[in-house]
Amino acid sequence: MELYTPSYGLLIWMIASFLVVILSFISLVSILKSDFDFNIKLIWTIIVFAIPIIGSLIYFGLKRRSN
Repeated sequence: MELYTPSYGLLIWMIASFLVVILSFISLVSILKSDFDFNIKLIWTIIVFAIPIIGSLIYFGLKRRSN
């Protein structure tokens, strides 16, 4: 009896999805802990939910530049 092993493509997609969720979570925590006004936090939260990878990278890029 042979055990079922998922294909490597599925494993790569699972890891990539996990990393996107972690990146989004970290950026949302960072947004909510920031000193921004409520409206700015809301806008960034919507951006991160709408386009998770790009939104998170833009947020961290602009945050680093402003510091």
